Amino acid sequence: MTSLIHFRHFSLAVFAACTFAGCSNTKYPNDLPKLHSCTITITQENVPLANANVFLIPADGIKWNAGGTTDSGGKVVLYTHGKYKGVPLGTYKVTVNKYEIGPEKPNGEATLAKTGNFPVPDAFSFVDLQYTAQNKTPLEVTVTKKNRSFHFDVGSPVHILIPK
Repeated sequence: MTSLIHFRHFSLAVFAACTFAGCSNTKYPNDLPKLHSCTITITQENVPLANANVFLIPADGIKWNAGGTTDSGGKVVLYTHGKYKGVPLGTYKVTVNKYEIGPEKPNGEATLAKTGNFPVPDAFSFVDLQYTAQNKTPLEVTVTKKNRSFHFDVGSPVHILIPK
């Protein structure tokens, strides 16, 4: 079950990375609350963590989540639903993901023919897994009109094989 949860977080990160690529000329939904610019800086042992996906999941269950990808300075500008710059005011759990997909497994075609399943390449996390899961992350922000810039350090650099 744990591997399924990690795979889902990994899939969410890949989906979000694709979603955040296009963010212009979008019509705002009628029920979208007022958005406020918000940035988060992510470091790892005080060194900026580039190319990490950062997600804000509303603590109160509202549907407007937010996220983005860190730049070379570890800073992310947040977009609600990957389209609308800014976030609604409120409290959010914060997850941070940075993954690498390993090489394809050898004999993939033979394994597919024999088992009906293509072997899945290994995936590695560059962030301690506690920060990648909504139910485990200790990170939380409360976005207010005056408090819209945050900084988190996600500890020592790691290269963890994600369980399947």
